[in-house]
Amino acid sequence: MAAREISATTGETVISRGDPRVAGYEVETLRRARFGDEVARLVWNAESSQYFVSLTRQGSVVAMLRSRDSAEATRAYEDYVRQAEKRAALLPGRAAGAMSSASR
Repeated sequence: MAAREISATTGETVISRGDPRVAGYEVETLRRARFGDEVARLVWNAESSQYFVSLTRQGSVVAMLRSRDSAEATRAYEDYVRQAEKRAALLPGRAAGAMSSASR
């Protein structure tokens, strides 16, 4: 099982090691943040040596990036987080901060 930490600055879930294998692929969620019904994820796939960055809204993919460049993937993740945070701040009765939760 993965060790999970909550970032003090963003409230996002940070997975430090060893998420379970999914369908034969070693996939590790490196960072995850939830804002309302939007979730940003930064995932590493060891088999393909690629990063996957996604932004989902109500479970549907809104934006996705696949890259071998960790800096590019991190920038995209941070951009998706900013986008989701801004939209969440506009919703009535919603807190602007990230809500942490375990990976699905």
